[in-house]
Formats: sequence, structure tokens, C-alpha cells
Amino acid sequence: MTNNQTISAYNKYPDVYDDQTKEFWDNFPRDDIAAFVLALPGGKILDLGSGPGRDAVLLRNAGLDVACVDGSEEMVRRTKNLGFESRVAEFDFLEYPENSFAGVWAYTSLFHIPKEKMLIILRRIHAWLKPGGCLFLGMFEGEFEGNSEISYMPNAPRYIRLYSESELTGCVNRSGFRTSRLTRYQPNTKILLNLLAIKN
Repeated sequence: MTNNQTISAYNKYPDVYDDQTKEFWDNFPRDDIAAFVLALPGGKILDLGSGPGRDAVLLRNAGLDVACVDGSEEMVRRTKNLGFESRVAEFDFLEYPENSFAGVWAYTSLFHIPKEKMLIILRRIHAWLKPGGCLFLGMFEGEFEGNSEISYMPNAPRYIRLYSESELTGCVNRSGFRTSRLTRYQPNTKILLNLLAIKN
């Protein structure tokens, strides 16, 4: 995550956020998960910005060895309770050795990163991945950048950055990845760009 205000929002409303995202993950396109699993070269994956761990459970149920990281202590407590190896770390300061992971799953987490830092984070992820490793991104489509509140987390603004399809694929491809698949998921009024990329 990108700043203390955003992290504080998740620490303030962990139960509410977990409850509100249940339906989202119950209805998440399983084809996207299957495509990610099929493309992986084999080995541990990192759930980057794991939140309360609902997607990590889906990935584990698909047979993957999942490690979790999140900037929110409350969210990390939940993933630990679910049995995951999990750590607290802000994305700006997160480090792993090169070739540590077969895949990185970053779903609705990097949209908290300012665009000027996005290439830095993506190139860092590229280094963490094994040759042929996979990155799966979920980013909200749009043009907004700034602080925003959602109705079920009042008085807890979060920084968000939305992307167009061309803007997102451009960032990914400039970071040393090849975009392999891009689909749209619209669980409500907002559209998510689900992007699978392979390390060149």
C-alpha cells in the first residue's frame, strides 16, 4: 500500500471489508484463476496486497503454495489465521531475492500506488519472478486519481489510481512483461481489468 491513510482505512474496517468482498470473490471468474494456474512455471506464489485472504484461499484451493503480504496489520492477522505464511510490509519497502516466486497475484492492490511509482513496483515484481513467471493484476478501469471513500468504510479515505486498458498494458509491457490475457470483470457498476502477464 502507498500511504498511512490508506493502510489506516483497512485497519479500521477489516471485518466490514471482509464481509463486503465475500460476494465479489464468490462470483469471481474462475476462468481467470485457471489461466493463471495453467501459465505458472511451478513454485510458490506471492499474493501481493492479500487483504483478508479470500483470493488467497481460492488460489490455495487451486493447488498453489501461497505466501501473503499486506500493509495492514489487521489484514495480515486474518491471513495468518487462515494458515498462510504472511507478513506486514508496505510496497515501497518490500524486498525479495530475485527468482523467488513462480507468480505474483496482485488483485485490487496496486491501484493504491501512484502512477509515478507503478513502473518501479512492476520492475521489482519482474525481478522477484522466475523465468517465465506470471503476474496477475486486477485494476479498476477509469481515469480518476486521488483520495476516495466507499460507503461501507466511512471517514476512511483511500488513495486510488484508475487505468485505461492501453495505459495499464503499456506500464506492464514496459516493465519487461508480455501481456498474455486481458479480460473485464464487472461485478457491479465498476469494471475491473484482469490482466495476466508473463516475464520475458
